[in-house]
Amino acid sequence: RQQNPSAWKYLLRIATIIGGVIAAAGTLLTFYQWFVSASSVPAVDFEVIDSQCLTKVSDVPGLESCFSYKGRQVRNLWVSKVRLVNTCRRNIIGTPGHDLMLSNVCFSVSQGFKMMAADIESCDFDGRLGFGTNNFFIAFSKWRPNQKCVVKIFCEDVLDLGDSIDLFIWCCGI
Repeated sequence: RQQNPSAWKYLLRIATIIGGVIAAAGTLLTFYQWFVSASSVPAVDFEVIDSQCLTKVSDVPGLESCFSYKGRQVRNLWVSKVRLVNTCRRNIIGTPGHDLMLSNVCFSVSQGFKMMAADIESCDFDGRLGFGTNNFFIAFSKWRPNQKCVVKIFCEDVLDLGDSIDLFIWCCGI
């Protein structure tokens, strides 16, 4: 038997074209999947606008002070303002299949700090605030893209950790 070299070249050319089409389709599908999944991940950016120790006194020898907050004696009371923004391109919560489902966003203060109070200072959406010993959360019915909320939190530094307060974010209620 003799092999026809032109038939092999023809089959090789068809296989190359089919392989190229499959590779191009895979690349397009990968980019599409990346774009869709990136736009459907809940993304809440938070920024500490201001943070200060309200009970800091000067280092004058012999000077003593006593502070209380809401009837409770405190040593190192901090207030921090935090701005929260929905930075994804879709609503968070809403109709299943159309929006991202997330009932609230939680924040935690670093160990050694105890939450004393939390208040919403301004909010572009219907947000409700709750807090525990070392965390607070914002619950909402619908949080649209680029809507923001500013929260003021009061924490006591029970371990006298120093010059700053750290906040951590995590999502809960998914």
